[in-house]
Amino acid sequence: MESQQYTQSPSLDDCLKLFMSERDEQRLAGLVHVTEFRKADDLSSLLVIYHALGSRFLDRLLSTAATRGDDAYLHLSSTALAAFCRVPEIAASKDMALKIPRVVQVLWLSKQGQGPILEECYEFLYLVSIASEVGAMALHKSGDMKLLASHILILSDGFRQMELAIKLVQLILGKLVFLDEYVAELSVIVAAVTRQFAVLHHAVKFDALHLLSAMLS
Repeated sequence: MESQQYTQSPSLDDCLKLFMSERDEQRLAGLVHVTEFRKADDLSSLLVIYHALGSRFLDRLLSTAATRGDDAYLHLSSTALAAFCRVPEIAASKDMALKIPRVVQVLWLSKQGQGPILEECYEFLYLVSIASEVGAMALHKSGDMKLLASHILILSDGFRQMELAIKLVQLILGKLVFLDEYVAELSVIVAAVTRQFAVLHHAVKFDALHLLSAMLS
């Protein structure tokens, strides 16, 4: 099994050696290569890398990035988290659910309506939330509707960030029992989603339609 993984991904061995280093610089260098396995949809290698790297290092990286507001570290940490969560087993883990408040904090601090950091953060939140009830509850407790209502105003129409935001709202509405407490937030979201009909020309347009139907019914 391992020999097959190494054959399919020649750079995996080098990455694992970097993660075994006691120096953070070496681990960061290895983390940069995670995107290569993500693009190849190599979930088995991503799982091996995640276990080799450990959740604590990702926690420290995300915490440091959020505290410093360092875009380079934020991009690296959010990209790694979104990549690892392509693996259902990782996305459904308690460790990933515990990272949701910090990722939400990163989104609250963001002032830009587009960019890779936003996209990776939204993808992380979506993947973790659909993977388990624990993840969905963690997102809700982190102020999901208030975040989305605030952020959806600055998200660029037609971009993937908006698509992911729409999917997140769909997910949240499916789990909320009482919507009355979110009237203000929903009115903002309705206006933003309505705009998408003029710019979307693919399947997400139907997601937006279903979402509007659910919110207005």
